[in-house]
Amino acid sequence: MRESFTPFAHNTILTYWSATDKDHNMTLSEGLKAYPKAIGWSILLSAAVVMEGYDTVLIGSFLAFPSFLNSFSNLNDAGTLEISAPWQAALGNGAYIGEILGLQATGWICDRYGNRVTMAIATTLMIGFIFISFFGKSKCDSEDLPYPQQRAAVIENACQQSLQR
Repeated sequence: MRESFTPFAHNTILTYWSATDKDHNMTLSEGLKAYPKAIGWSILLSAAVVMEGYDTVLIGSFLAFPSFLNSFSNLNDAGTLEISAPWQAALGNGAYIGEILGLQATGWICDRYGNRVTMAIATTLMIGFIFISFFGKSKCDSEDLPYPQQRAAVIENACQQSLQR
């Protein structure tokens, strides 16, 4: 079978086999020294995947923080702070909806522009969305809040109860 290859193809296959054998016989320290850029890219892309999974879990845990309740809750009839069920559902499912839409767009963008451009676009968008959510104004930033003294008392009571636990 080797006789049917052209000399160029034969040399290419031999080079491939040689490189494969060299990589398979390489120790961990030799691999770390030989491929630092590949290792760096692997860590970067793995961190992006880990952070995407962390994001979906983190959003749901915000609902219990007193500072989050202070910013985004309403006083119910009992005089306690609560985030309405539709908003809880929107916060919990928004990340999943974003993932689904993002994955659909990623396939098309990867085919059209390549993996590097897609990763750069996705990272830039993620930074932008984090910037918006970090610096965005909450309901509590407005001056016309109903019952500001009552709200402050409820928040202070909730904080004291959480510290006593």
